[in-house]
Amino acid sequence: MRLRAGIVVGFGLGYWFGAKAGRQRYEQMRRVVQGLVSGSRRVRTETQRVKAGGQLVSQRLSTRRRP
Repeated sequence: MRLRAGIVVGFGLGYWFGAKAGRQRYEQMRRVVQGLVSGSRRVRTETQRVKAGGQLVSQRLSTRRRP
């Protein structure tokens, strides 16, 4: 229940701050993030590594026996 409340509060704060910042600020932040992700080879490599690790964990959990 605590996690759910935290998610709701986080979403609410994000929405509120996003609404205050407006579209222009959103576009500015989006361009910065897009530039970081597309321009950096290290970021792409790490993203692929994390994705592969997540898939491995998912596979292991799906084959795990449940009591």
